[in-house]
Amino acid sequence: KAMENAISYPVDTGISTVEAKKIVSVKPANLRYEPREIASLSIAELKGVLRFSTAKQGEEGAGEVESLAEEPKKWSGMDKEALRQMVKDITEDPDEIANLVAKADMLIDDELFQPPPPKEECPICFLPLKDVSQVKYQECCGKRLCTGCYMVGMKREQSQILFSHLGIGKRPLCPFCNTPEPKSNQEAIARLKKRCKLDDANACHVLGSYYRFGELDLVQDIDKGFELLFRGAELGSVDAHQNIAYAYDSGEGLEQDAQKAVHHYQISAMGGNLNSRHNLGNMEATALNYKRAVKHWMIAASAGFDFSLDFVKKGYK
Repeated sequence: KAMENAISYPVDTGISTVEAKKIVSVKPANLRYEPREIASLSIAELKGVLRFSTAKQGEEGAGEVESLAEEPKKWSGMDKEALRQMVKDITEDPDEIANLVAKADMLIDDELFQPPPPKEECPICFLPLKDVSQVKYQECCGKRLCTGCYMVGMKREQSQILFSHLGIGKRPLCPFCNTPEPKSNQEAIARLKKRCKLDDANACHVLGSYYRFGELDLVQDIDKGFELLFRGAELGSVDAHQNIAYAYDSGEGLEQDAQKAVHHYQISAMGGNLNSRHNLGNMEATALNYKRAVKHWMIAASAGFDFSLDFVKKGYK
């Protein structure tokens, strides 16, 4: 019962301007901000104002804003100047902006603290895929296999692996599509590049990681690596979002930016990445927001993430 009280969170968004000022004055790690002029708003705030302004719009032009708010993909790529101009068409009053941003935050929290979606399944054994370290991406067919099915397939082809090194016999086959495994790292990279051209989000994430750390005989290219990671994130890879978030959080490869780290952690967590969910809890706890931290850890622990379960246990001591 105490835990339920600790993780309760208001969902009512009918707040006054005075209440909004109080809400948006807490720390930036919560994606809540002090009332400011439009010129100083971040892209996330501008989008929040646009997304949740339609409820109070009744004059001419509201239909266009509403359609953009209902389909955020149409305006997600706009630059800051374009978004700012659209906000100015609604209001320039910092109090109204503060109110709208506060409402946006509360509604975003409703989405953020939902249980994670069902885990992706291995296409061979149909068991849920676990952490990315226990998943093998196949460059031939673009499938993600659990390491168990992959290793069983490789064991079955063990004699062929031996013969292939001796220059005789067949190469081992992909456990899913029966395509011969690549002869070399260069062939594996060529397959990944081909998958990237087909807008395969997982391929962009994998190849970006290889470039970032100089793996598979690639010359390390951090800029190229993050270019591919951002592309993978844009195409929907929650693992790419998690890697980008960690880079922003730690300053390894990208300029340290807590706000951008939270943004990518949130997208990744809502997509089902439990590492990101756990890290969001850590960031909230560091900022002394223990109720929000516990909510993140409870969600991750309920989905089977042991680190979060350990943190929840400590909270009872």
